[in-house]
Amino acid sequence: AVSAMHDAVVLANCIYELPKNPSAAQIHKVFQLYRSERYPFAKAAYDSSHRLAAIVGQSWYNDVIRALMRHMPKSVFTRSLLVMYSYRPQATFLPYVKDLGQNKPSPQPSLARAQARKAAAAQGKAKKQDHEGRERSASTSTSAAAI
Repeated sequence: AVSAMHDAVVLANCIYELPKNPSAAQIHKVFQLYRSERYPFAKAAYDSSHRLAAIVGQSWYNDVIRALMRHMPKSVFTRSLLVMYSYRPQATFLPYVKDLGQNKPSPQPSLARAQARKAAAAQGKAKKQDHEGRERSASTSTSAAAI
């Protein structure tokens, strides 16, 4: 269920990047971006599921695996959980939620692209406001000189 929610968030982020009337090539690129972002994590979840099946199985082989795991250091188990829980995708079209976890989250390319777009838009807006402010002050000084 968690993997499905991650898929939905990342796919929504990628679709949100599309322009109003996207071309087939743009749509294709968005799905490539989605796959490149999600595939490594989906494959890891699939592999983890197979490892879990080996632990809970009922054959003698599974008994051996469980016996070996009892002697494994807790750090091995903890590290695997850290990797699994480090992937915390955020919906880029919603307000950013500050990450308060102790462990750094995995990189999220769709979030990085959205943050870069937002920063570029803010910079463009600031430049436009600065330009309009200069035009207003220039026209005001010209009007004052004409009086």
